[in-house]
Amino acid sequence: MKNNFRHCVMSLAHRISSLAQMNWSIVLKKTCLILKLVAKICKDVVSFQYQKIDGYIGTSQGDL
Repeated sequence: MKNNFRHCVMSLAHRISSLAQMNWSIVLKKTCLILKLVAKICKDVVSFQYQKIDGYIGTSQGDL
């Protein structure tokens, strides 16, 4: 499980890094937050904020 999480973090971080010009440490932090959010969405309804590349900050509610 732990190695699987690390693999998911690294593969998603590389994809995010290719799209956004951010520092690698920031990309890794945001990637971990994204994966934790997805796990919470699978369990319950959550509210969250997101920031687009152009700086727009939006609010959303997620559930599956």
